[in-house]
Amino acid sequence: MGTTMWLIDQDEGYGRDLEARLADARPAGCWKPVPGGLPTVRAAVRAALAAAGEGGGPPACRHVLADALDAAGGPSLCIGHPAAGVFCGSCMQEHLAGDPPTLRCAECGADGWLLPFVKPVGVRSFIVRGLDGRTRAAVGPLLVEGLAVCVGCAGTPLDAEGDQ
Repeated sequence: MGTTMWLIDQDEGYGRDLEARLADARPAGCWKPVPGGLPTVRAAVRAALAAAGEGGGPPACRHVLADALDAAGGPSLCIGHPAAGVFCGSCMQEHLAGDPPTLRCAECGADGWLLPFVKPVGVRSFIVRGLDGRTRAAVGPLLVEGLAVCVGCAGTPLDAEGDQ
């Protein structure tokens, strides 16, 4: 299953809605992502999703397996380590804490001031592997984390739009 077949019910419209809601939920003073932009990031996300599907679907942390995501947050996939599996929010934070910080923009490769970037994947459910190796369905959407983009690729500041 090296393709994205492990993503059971992908919906492009649902994905666009997720991106819009994620952009609208940003705190005051944050940067607004360019709608439909970041083709290099999107290609990297597709590659990570394909890699995560190797072996019948990615493994999942116990919180994702138990569907106990309300308090923990998630589910999320690390773009740098897709084979590590799908994590809830707190397990993802622990996973990312062991990584050296990203020093280059995921889109253009520039260094400098980088902003964390999360890419939502428009899928309502997906297949994961449990601790016992069996597959089961997990509830989406899925977030791809571990990305950073430079100010130029991120878009325009909210203050420039008059939003606060």
